Amino acid sequence: MAADPEKTVFISYRRSVSAYFARAIFMDLRAHGYDVFMDVESIDSGTFDTIILNQIAARAHFVVILTPGSVERCAEPGDWLRREIETAMELGRNVVPVLAHDFSFGDYRGCFTGKLSNLPRYSALTVPHDYFDAAMERLRTRFLKQPVTGAIRPTPAGERAAVRQKVEEAASRPAPTEAQLTAEQWFERGLARDKSDLDGKIADYTEAIRLDAKHALAYNNRGWARHNQGNLAGAISDFDEAIRLDPKYTAVYINRGEAKFAFGQMQPALSDFERAYDLDPVSKWSIAGLAITLHALGRIEEAHRHWRALIEKDTRYRDADWVGKEFHWRLELVEEARKLIGKL
Repeated sequence: MAADPEKTVFISYRRSVSAYFARAIFMDLRAHGYDVFMDVESIDSGTFDTIILNQIAARAHFVVILTPGSVERCAEPGDWLRREIETAMELGRNVVPVLAHDFSFGDYRGCFTGKLSNLPRYSALTVPHDYFDAAMERLRTRFLKQPVTGAIRPTPAGERAAVRQKVEEAASRPAPTEAQLTAEQWFERGLARDKSDLDGKIADYTEAIRLDAKHALAYNNRGWARHNQGNLAGAISDFDEAIRLDPKYTAVYINRGEAKFAFGQMQPALSDFERAYDLDPVSKWSIAGLAITLHALGRIEEAHRHWRALIEKDTRYRDADWVGKEFHWRLELVEEARKLIGKL
């Protein structure tokens, strides 16, 4: 890779919706001599988040990929994509929003709050369908030629080996196929549909699965849509396949646990919530699932212990009304959670 600091790039993206598209940009830039950092694993917590932020400081250009489904969670203060973008702005990086799959800032005004409200003012590159190569040429010859206002900081010596490993890991991934890229578009189309359009969502996720049979996220989301339609057996079948494809996919265990709970399969539901908790002990969803299911099984003190642990993490959870606003459980589950809180 080139030693020129002006040819250093950080790619920021929502891994759950834009992994293939981000990989295609990563490979194009590397093929043209750019030193590119892209983390291929999701960041939840731990020491590596510091390395990620230091890589934004170590690179001149910050390319953020925006597609349908990528920015809704940016409204949350702790969202990682939001944190990356804000860091790049604060450091004076050349921030380049890349808009793909018909993304429009106007459709997501409520997601850009605080510092992020300035993001739509940045010069953005739109990538039309079937014009990827031409768009990448514009990215390299125009957008990555803009100046950087903040100082570029070298990667700390103690982090260089980890960064090199991450770059090599991203580079070792195979190039995305046309089918995978198209599947990602269908998946994002399903995400962008109105929440009430369950038939449309299911059709879009089904097409994504047809194009990419290993699309765990599409199986999970189709399962959630089927759950909301009352097709619990179909939902659980989709969740089973998502877990088979990605055994460390925390959210799908929670979703399958909810479906099994609704089916009256309390012990299997508890097993799913326990697995989700093992994977992510700080997830409010897994802790709430444990508490509600344990209560339903008559293990009251254990249920209270889990809910108390959640309240200790954030006193906001003590407000029973918060449960109905935050949790997307069926009505009877929300009421059960309120009862649990009321007994504490």
